[in-house]
Amino acid sequence: MAQIFISYSRQNEGVIKTLVKDLKVAKKEVWLDEALNGGQPWWDQILEKIRCCDIFIFAFSHDSRKSEACKRELGYAITLNKKVLPLRVDDVNPNLLPHGMSAIQCTDYLEQDKNSALAMMAEIAALSASAFVPPPDPLPPEPAVPLSYLGVIKDDVETGKMLSRDEQYALFYKIKSGVSEGHSLVEVRDYLLMLKQREDLLANVAEEVDAFLASIENELAQGQGHSKRDENFATPPSSQQSKSKTEKTVDIYCSKCGKGNSAVSKFCGNCGNLLHSETAGHTAPTHEKETERGGKSRRFVCPEQEYHRVIEDLNVWLEGQNYSCQRLTPEGGGVLLQVAQKGAWRKFVGMATALNILFHQEDNTVTVEIGAGKWLDKTAVGTVSLFILWPLAVTAGIGAWQQIKLPDKIFDYLGDRLVCA
Repeated sequence: MAQIFISYSRQNEGVIKTLVKDLKVAKKEVWLDEALNGGQPWWDQILEKIRCCDIFIFAFSHDSRKSEACKRELGYAITLNKKVLPLRVDDVNPNLLPHGMSAIQCTDYLEQDKNSALAMMAEIAALSASAFVPPPDPLPPEPAVPLSYLGVIKDDVETGKMLSRDEQYALFYKIKSGVSEGHSLVEVRDYLLMLKQREDLLANVAEEVDAFLASIENELAQGQGHSKRDENFATPPSSQQSKSKTEKTVDIYCSKCGKGNSAVSKFCGNCGNLLHSETAGHTAPTHEKETERGGKSRRFVCPEQEYHRVIEDLNVWLEGQNYSCQRLTPEGGGVLLQVAQKGAWRKFVGMATALNILFHQEDNTVTVEIGAGKWLDKTAVGTVSLFILWPLAVTAGIGAWQQIKLPDKIFDYLGDRLVCA
């Protein structure tokens, strides 16, 4: 039985699934790389499979012709005198076949239908019947492992040093360029989500990351696992289904951070959490809302008996994150938790900047308002020790705190324990 190796770009996975199915129906033994880890052991396995194969199928597309891994796999197969079948899987110009293949006729597999499958099988049969050409002796040198474009910048994304504005933008555009260079949308998305987790990520950079993540999710949803054959044999939609397509897309809300996402999204564009389709159509959880005092608020379901324990647990968690906390009772009621980086309470004479977290309990819900303000310690207020009138706090804005993402982390911590109301 002929052993077939398929070289392809992960951007074409939907087509490749149909291709593999056709080959297996014809009782062909197929091998293709489905690992995502990369590295030398991964590359060694690929080269070994190329050496052992009888027929090398090059899934020719806009993406594979730009993929460094695909180009090296193809080049190695040619130097080994393998029987190569270029199979066109999208509308790429057949005249753009890589060097060394210009004399080889490209077979179309664009429609992924019965005729495409038969044409491919005929070419495989012809190649199988052609004369065997042994590989050179000694074997040609192995191509070097292609450095994963994302693997190269992984250290940059995970570096512990603070990144400047220019460095953050450079890193974002470097990741973004992977799409135009033929790399997997899933890979690009995963590394953008890693970039979003950086505590020093600037808000304007994060906005661009979010916008690009949304476009990636849309592309993944449109091309996810569908082939033209699926469309040809799909069950005609019912009138109700047709009607639903004309209606507004229902958002899916992330159970972790509460952010609304497109109904076709699989992952939250804000935190990367896996979305579940069963949440579609549910009432949106409360998002952070701008408050009159310049902060943000969110409401959670919280039984009265859990109220103070949740605040105490948050206090302990913050101190474990290297912050100092003090708990106050503002004049308007509720509980005020003030947070500052350790050692910053007396950074200035009698005054420092703190992050204010105000809790208000009502029935079985708690409203959490987060904002930054100026606070006076007991040396400044004299006999009114640690007494603060929350409405009169001088607002400083939460921009500096947003740079280290503490408000988001606090909301995430509470969201893991409580349900958004």
